Amino acid sequence: MSRKFILNSILAISFGAVVGYNTVDYFKNRNSPHRYLASMTMSKIAAEQFSKTLIDLKIKNVDIALLDTDVSTIRISLQAYKPIPAGLTYTWNLPADVQLIGNSQVSGVLPEFGANQTQELILKVTGYSKVKKSYISFSLNGEVENAKFQREALVSSRPEDSFEYVVQQYERSKANEVKVNGKLGKSESKGPIDINKVVH
Repeated sequence: MSRKFILNSILAISFGAVVGYNTVDYFKNRNSPHRYLASMTMSKIAAEQFSKTLIDLKIKNVDIALLDTDVSTIRISLQAYKPIPAGLTYTWNLPADVQLIGNSQVSGVLPEFGANQTQELILKVTGYSKVKKSYISFSLNGEVENAKFQREALVSSRPEDSFEYVVQQYERSKANEVKVNGKLGKSESKGPIDINKVVH
């Protein structure tokens, strides 16, 4: 047998083995739940990234009660970067022990937004206080420009316990320190100048 025939045979067998393995692996794993979870996670991330280019969303504790029986107020501010049609649905996700007060609504539909227009929603609740740490989330869903829209924001009744809060406070204190001491740092004064130590 010639060397060329042997090399061609080896290449044909190797190619067949690779194609066969990949084909079997594809049919074996195509219905795997992990493939579905991965694609679902990526689509959610893509929807959130797209949504951030349309609306700026800020959630804030306006007033946190000291006791569970007192009323807490939370505000969400939505600013559109471009015109947004009516129809986006919002939902406040509340813990089981948190109750609505007054005219607050757990869910609803947003009206049309103009470019640079801001809309605010106020939520008043009891059971959300400094006594214990609990979370309230706000979600906004729908379709804009034939693409899925999805945004979420989370707020805590004890923000001072979160790592993010500690980092923010540290950054603020460092920024204030720079303002007070100036860009070149704090100058240290050791008292009046000794005239005998001045070089002439």
